[in-house]
Amino acid sequence: MNIKKKESFEKIKSAIEKKNIFNQLAASCGELICKGSSESLFSFRIDSFVEGQGLSGTVATTGEAPKLGDAIVCNFQIGFDRYFMQSTLVRMGDKYMIVIPEGLFLLQRRAHNRVDLPESVGRSINIIGHNGKVLFLNAECMDISAGGARVIFYGDMATFHVGDHLKLAFHIKNKWRFEAEASVRHIRQEHGYQVLGCQFDVTDKGLSNKLQMMMLELQRWAVLSGTK
Repeated sequence: MNIKKKESFEKIKSAIEKKNIFNQLAASCGELICKGSSESLFSFRIDSFVEGQGLSGTVATTGEAPKLGDAIVCNFQIGFDRYFMQSTLVRMGDKYMIVIPEGLFLLQRRAHNRVDLPESVGRSINIIGHNGKVLFLNAECMDISAGGARVIFYGDMATFHVGDHLKLAFHIKNKWRFEAEASVRHIRQEHGYQVLGCQFDVTDKGLSNKLQMMMLELQRWAVLSGTK
């Protein structure tokens, strides 16, 4: 099966380029969406970039407060570009600081960055609803983002069509288990299988937060494993 994959991230190698990115972020009073060791997201509002140290700012959270010294993963956006990094949260006087990371990565230029899931990791899906009807079919998740997933279903018949509404039960890396409503936005039909491009209904705030937390963890895993 020859299905082309796109790289999901590119490492920023130049120290000068990283410095310019952080200066732009501070100048715009940008915000980072972060996750530490707890299952809560928090936002980090930047006040300034301190060269040689990190990003100074304030923390806001509706859940468990982040722990000082905690390893964190963060996403942020400048213009149309989105970035991912791993760092540490420390206290500097009355402010928090995110230490300058060793690795900074430019993500795909798309509304939601996606992560490819190779066959070697847990990526199973059960299709448990189709246009309001209950059913149970096995499928696999080829890649996933906070906004949708690419799903492969094995079968000779053209089972699904653009515009169909699906209910999907995900089991990602034996850790992330959730159900999501999704609409089929595009289909690739091949002999023996269909590849479905699905867009999630993320009006449920709980699901939206869970997807964001999962994606931060998956981006960290993809960076560490070199999976693109």
